[in-house]
Amino acid sequence: MTKDIEETRALNNKRDQVEAAVEILKTAMGKQKVDIGISALMSYLCMLAYHNGYPLDKMVAYMATLYEMHGAKNK
Repeated sequence: MTKDIEETRALNNKRDQVEAAVEILKTAMGKQKVDIGISALMSYLCMLAYHNGYPLDKMVAYMATLYEMHGAKNK
């Protein structure tokens, strides 16, 4: 039970850190072009995924999908 509580607290702390970072990015990038803000957010998410051991091959696949979606939208 104690382990579950500790894991829940750790996850909540990480979520709070991510939410705070996103708010900082929104404030800092609010007057920038949308592409620059999205790039900053994606860079932060990639860094976060890397530091938390998320498989990089999945990150690359997601990034490729986003790139393809962006390219299809702009044709």
